[in-house]
Amino acid sequence: MLDRLLIEMEGSQTLSVERLATRLNTTPALIQMMLEHLERQGRVEAVEFCQDGCEGCPLGALCEVEKRQRLWQLKHKP
Repeated sequence: MLDRLLIEMEGSQTLSVERLATRLNTTPALIQMMLEHLERQGRVEAVEFCQDGCEGCPLGALCEVEKRQRLWQLKHKP
């Protein structure tokens, strides 16, 4: 399942837990646990955005109802 999650993230820029859960037909809780595991391994990173800057944010279209949305993306290698 971790491999499926990483493959899903490869094809996208940044995704919410809910969106990943829908795409992988599982629960947000399971996705959250997997993302936290991958974050500890240094393979993904969480990015938080604030509603105040959405107009100029390239990821503004990904924001949902909440004021602060924690989105996940693959960690870029230096």
